[in-house]
Order: sequence, then C-alpha cells, then structure tokens
Amino acid sequence: MTFSETSLSSPICEWALPIVAIKGSDYYPSGTAILIAERLALTARHVVEGFMEELGSTQVSKSKWKHSFALQVFQMRESGESGVVWNVKRIWRSGYTDIAVMLLEPTAEECLDFEWKKLALNLLALEKGSDVHAFGFPSPSIEIDASGARRIVRFTHSPTTSSGTVLEVCFDGRSSNLPHPCYLTDARFDPSMSGGPVFDAKGRLCGLICKGWDLLPGEPPISYASALWPLMATEIDLNRTGFPKGSSYPILELARDGFIEAEGWDQVRFGESETSSKKWVALVNQPVRDRLRKMAEQGDAASQNSIGGDYLLGRVVPKDEKKAAWWFRRAADRGSTDGLNNLGMCYSNGWGVRKSQRRAVELFRRAASRGHPEAQCSLGAALLAGNGVRQDQSEAARVFLEGARKGHPASMSNFGVLLSQGFGVDKDLITAYCWLSRAAKAGYEPARAMVEEIGRRLTWEDLKTAQKSLAK
Repeated sequence: MTFSETSLSSPICEWALPIVAIKGSDYYPSGTAILIAERLALTARHVVEGFMEELGSTQVSKSKWKHSFALQVFQMRESGESGVVWNVKRIWRSGYTDIAVMLLEPTAEECLDFEWKKLALNLLALEKGSDVHAFGFPSPSIEIDASGARRIVRFTHSPTTSSGTVLEVCFDGRSSNLPHPCYLTDARFDPSMSGGPVFDAKGRLCGLICKGWDLLPGEPPISYASALWPLMATEIDLNRTGFPKGSSYPILELARDGFIEAEGWDQVRFGESETSSKKWVALVNQPVRDRLRKMAEQGDAASQNSIGGDYLLGRVVPKDEKKAAWWFRRAADRGSTDGLNNLGMCYSNGWGVRKSQRRAVELFRRAASRGHPEAQCSLGAALLAGNGVRQDQSEAARVFLEGARKGHPASMSNFGVLLSQGFGVDKDLITAYCWLSRAAKAGYEPARAMVEEIGRRLTWEDLKTAQKSLAK
C-alpha cells in the first residue's frame, strides 16, 4: 500500500480534474472528476448530490434539476505550467451506481487546444487480490484576494496517488449506504478524492473512488471504489448525429458506437424484476460468473447473496425463487446480515418458501440487531402494524430511528411520519419535517408530499429552526 503526493507535471493531471462549486462570490472545492472522452467526464454521484444538498437545488421535472450554483473543473496543461477551466453544463445520474456523468463546455478558447483521447475503461469485474491505483485531490482549499483591481482566486490542492489491492468484489454492494457493485480495497481514500479514477494493473479505468474510513493508528485503510459496469445503464440525452435531438438512451450505446472505449460493454445486461419491479444491472461474462459461483460454493457469503439475487430477479439466470431462498439461507447460515435480511424478505413475501411473517420478523430482528438498516426498516414496519409480532409503536419508532441515523431513506421517512403523528414517540413537527426532508433529498419519493404538508403546518419561526437543524 502506498499513498504519496503526485507532481502536477504528471500526465494524470490533464485527465483527473478537481471540482469546484461556485455560488455567488463563494467557492466550494470538493471531489475529483476523470475525463473519458471528448467533453465527457465522470465523478462520484454523492459529490454532486452533496453540493445540491448544501448549496440548494430544485427539481423541475422527473430527470432535471435547477441548481443555485455552478460547477467547474480545473485542468492542468503543459506539464503543470498552465491550466484551463471547464464549466459543467449537464449532469446525468441514476440509481444504478454512485457514478455521475458530466458534460463539459469551454470557458475560453484555450480549452479547445486539448487533444482529446478516449480513456480505456474496463467494465469486467476484477479478481480478489488485483492491484489497483487511485488518484484524487485530498484537502483542497480556496483563497480569494480582492485587495487589488482584479479579484484573484487561488486554488491549493495536493494531487495524490494511492495504491492497494482488491480485498473483495461486492457484486450487490454493501448495505443500503453502498447498494451498488463496488470493490473493497486497502488503498487509502481521503476526503475530496471522491470521484477520482481507480486504475487496474493494465492502466485501464476500472472504478471510481467512492468511500474511505479512518481506522485506529496502524490499522489498514478500508475503502470502496464503485465498479464501472452499472454505469452502462445510466440514461443520458447527449445529442448524437443521426438521432432525434434530446432523445434518451443508456450510456451503453456510446460504448457500442465507439464514442467511449469500454472493454466488456457487450457483456453488460440490465432490466427490471417481475417480482419487485426492482431494476438490475449485471455482467454475463462467463469467467466472472464461474469465479462468483466457485466463491459461493466455498462459503463466501457475499457471493452467495449475489447468486441468490440473480435467481430472485431473473438477473442473468432464469428466475427461480426457490433457488434464491436456498442461496440466501446459505449466506444467513454464514452469519451474513444481508443473507438474514434477504431470507426474511423471502418469508415475508412467500418467495421460494412458505410465507411466514413470524419467521420473517425473527430474521429481520437478527439482522437489525447487528445494524442492518434495511432489516431495521422492515422490523419497524412489522412492529408498527403488528404483522408477525405484537404491535409496539414505541419499539417501531426506536428501530426506525436506528435505521434513520444510518441514512436509510425509508427509515428516515417512517420515523418522520411517526413524529408528525405522535405514534410511539412524542409529537414533534419540526423534527419530523427535518427527517422527512432528509428522506426526500435522498430520493425517497413518498417523503416529498409529507414535507410539503408538514411545512404548511409550521410557523415561519419553526421553519427557520428546521432549516438551521438541516444545515448542521
């Protein structure tokens, strides 16, 4: 494992770019972007959504937002001797992945001098033990000098390279906070490196920096990189020659048409489950599937859960709920909280097993006691309704709060509803408004109407108090 500063003269600084949000006269640096083709860049979706939450955005249609800020990226040129600024004109996001796509537009003629090349993308899953190399801009800062005739903005950052190995391939993500396919790695990812490129041993882009955690001194880092293949399902409406203006299509079509260079694009599939209307994306690469199956048969719980999900959703393999439940049970027997929760969902819905709410609650409770946010939400719902367990509104509120504190959108919404009605907890419209607002900003649609409804019941002073709480 290595973590070292990289010179601005390095070629990577022409392709990996620091991001800055601008609102009025204030600048907010955070995150990293990577160029993949002409005027197209990728970054972490949570970087964009962090700006939206902090600086303000309004949804104007199902897929479009109006932002109260502008985004720019800074590109080094001539071995670090000069640089140019690009505006971010469009952003596309999807629920498949923590990766967002950005369309850039030049701010000056100097931008147009750049010789565009296609960055090689590797969509196929890496193997456990693979070497990876990441790059980003940790701890950036902005200094503004308005003392002279011209306003000068000084941007300070530390371009950094981090190397490590893949510890685990998480085909189905990790809990509700990391629900997309990703790589667990011992490479160190610091704040503001989010969205930065992760390269495989052949120099191909294989992921984007997603999350990193600080552990005790001497302990190895625990970091996650978003895998690339789910990106192919993201819908964009970038205009293309020979197609109607404004038409939407998955970014996979850009790979198919050669606009971006992506190895393995023809082995990506996506669709929607008939059982739950849940959208999915997966690889059909046979070596990858064989490796996953071998790991599952050797007792790897994450692989067992992934195969169970394949059978439940009809993802890559023919749909078979009995096989799904069988694999989830094997993962649960290994102590996997995902396995316990998934098997609980099978019993709750009668997927491949005889329906039993009582058995479902037992499994949800075991997973919830170990901090699984989705299981906490399901257990709370059962306690609230008295479904498979004695009704207990106070216990339901407590469990929802545990999930809400972990950022689970449905738990935040459900706890907010209980607060608004005084069920199982003291009635508190201001706190209810805050939790429902957080759920709505996390994309949980049922919370939006409740935010508006409660907002009409609050006084102006109450709303100011709520906004101060949300700003913390």
